[in-house]
Amino acid sequence: MALGCALFFASPAAAETLNNASVIQLVQAGIGNDAVIAKIKATDGKYDLGTDDLIALKNAGVSGEVIAAMIAGP
Repeated sequence: MALGCALFFASPAAAETLNNASVIQLVQAGIGNDAVIAKIKATDGKYDLGTDDLIALKNAGVSGEVIAAMIAGP
């Protein structure tokens, strides 16, 4: 049993992938543009960036600088 627990905790964590919803969560939590942009640059992302998606991001409070970082990618 202890070996099973040790193997569980030794497993690498699943890689995080950001998306529109996670960026909105970070922004609405008050993390700050610089930190959100740093996270976008350091983390894989799969963003929906159509015109309606960009408008929805802006309406959710995401700044133009953060949206630009999402478009530019890591």
